Amino acid sequence: DYREFAGEGAHVTLISTGVATVGYPPTFVATIDTATGTQIGQTLKLDGEEVWGARVVSADGNRLLMITHNYKVLSDGYTYDVTYFTMIDTATGAQIGSTMLPGTKAPTADLTIDPDTGRAFVMTSGTSPGREGRADFLAVIDTATGRQLGSTVSVGTAGDNSTLQISADHT
Repeated sequence: DYREFAGEGAHVTLISTGVATVGYPPTFVATIDTATGTQIGQTLKLDGEEVWGARVVSADGNRLLMITHNYKVLSDGYTYDVTYFTMIDTATGAQIGSTMLPGTKAPTADLTIDPDTGRAFVMTSGTSPGREGRADFLAVIDTATGRQLGSTVSVGTAGDNSTLQISADHT
């Protein structure tokens, strides 16, 4: 379980892993108003298991960004990894967008927010649905809408220790 405070302690977000019958277990997310003790919005059920350590709260505390992972099996039996980037509005408990990306299995996912632009950068590693083998993948997400900006970029061969860095000039 995970607790994340937002809005100067006004809300707490709880994250819990369920039980899987096939694939990885789902992840459940609930937001609680600490003043009243009541739940805000509905409990969210996210596809796949949370990637440990791959969650970030925006500087203003209004968004919780997190990564879950699972796998998909094609009709011919080929299995590939998938990552789900999800953003939660901490004031309402609502999910704001969800983006499916190729790849990942802990610890090969990284997530960061550029504090100046508010954009989230998501990096994953793993097998791809196109059967190209393992690679690193990078996506940019608009934290205001939860939508991906542009296409996912494949960045060479996967490295289990790949990390994201934002340069001072945002390039």
